[in-house]
Amino acid sequence: MLRLVGATDRAEVERLQSETAEVRVVLADRFSFRLDGLPDIRAFLRGGGDPLSRILDGPELAAIGFVLERGRSLRSDLSRREDLPILRARTLGLPTLEELRETIESAIDPQGEVLSTASVELTRVRGEISRLDRELRRWCENKAQSSSIRKSLQETFVSVRNGRFVLAVRAEHRGRVRGVVHGESASGATLFIEPEDIVRRGDELADFHQREQHEIHRILAELTLRVHKQHSPILQTFETLVDLDVAVARGRFGEAFRAVRPVVSEGRQLVVAGARHPLLLWLERDASLPIGADSLASAVDRIVPLDLDLAGAAYQMVVTGPNTGGKTVALKTVGLFALMTTIGLPVPAQPGATIPLYDGVYADIGDEQSLEQSLSTFSAHMTVISGILHAATSRSLVLIDELGAGTDPLEGAALGESILERLYRRGTATLVTTHL
Repeated sequence: MLRLVGATDRAEVERLQSETAEVRVVLADRFSFRLDGLPDIRAFLRGGGDPLSRILDGPELAAIGFVLERGRSLRSDLSRREDLPILRARTLGLPTLEELRETIESAIDPQGEVLSTASVELTRVRGEISRLDRELRRWCENKAQSSSIRKSLQETFVSVRNGRFVLAVRAEHRGRVRGVVHGESASGATLFIEPEDIVRRGDELADFHQREQHEIHRILAELTLRVHKQHSPILQTFETLVDLDVAVARGRFGEAFRAVRPVVSEGRQLVVAGARHPLLLWLERDASLPIGADSLASAVDRIVPLDLDLAGAAYQMVVTGPNTGGKTVALKTVGLFALMTTIGLPVPAQPGATIPLYDGVYADIGDEQSLEQSLSTFSAHMTVISGILHAATSRSLVLIDELGAGTDPLEGAALGESILERLYRRGTATLVTTHL
């Protein structure tokens, strides 16, 4: 959410808010979007160039298959919901990549392993591997139990070293078991020997393992080519699912915080009642309960709500009062509500909250004193305010905490008055706090 950039077009803001409202309807029906854990496939989904310069591995193809399956499922579930026009249009716009999805799912399992059914050759090769594996293991187990060599073995179990079946032979009995040594224990007391009677069959098994890897490489290369040809629609599917995931997060926020859809004001009108800073609600929640409206219910009673009405010519407000009285929180709440509106988030307030669409929200809140730049508190504030005066327009919102602080009270009051006058003449909506 922190990376989202607010919309500046009224139609887009309304669309985002409507999309959030539709998500809340679906969530109320206990519908699951199942977008948790959506893999980011952009890192290995490339277009252009030689598609085989880097062949996709099994887990990467499984991730792409998961994205395509989520797109198919949501398109199937939501395309019939005519009561949800925005979500319906979103899902109907998802590319149809059924053939590619089915091809990936028939070749790669969810963990990224290549299935034996991916090709006739792979089925045959793995069948031979399984047959030889059983045959060699059975031979070694019988050999280990035979009286001729049992006393020469450190253990009677059969192990595999470097893909070869071996017996654990006592080092001093090396001459009694003829074969190829494939390793020894850390102490050197045990040698791992492949009996000479099965070396040829072991070579056959190794050859089939090589054929298996060659066939897996061929299958992955073929799937990589198929993915490369559909690069753009796959990426479109992923980006649409990400947008839907963000919309779901907005909807869940609205449900958990009992937030309301704000009315986007046509003019300057800024009206909120029962507004509460969402971070305060979060900090005051009942942590013993699952995240949701129930865990936040007690927090609502403990937090003093904000009522604010700026309309018509009254587009400036000066808030004064003692420290810890909530002045700064009020400023932050207003600024946050303005930004939340532009990204489609509902706001924790009473129904009817009306928020203008600002072209920018400029704030000077907190002590920006910089030791590196040798700026005093006053100089730091003035640097920020200078930037605000340069950038703010008649369609902006300016929030200044402790206007005129950090210098002589009389000089600070005069300076604060001139700043407010300049912003007023410009027609900039302004909220400031002060002790002066």
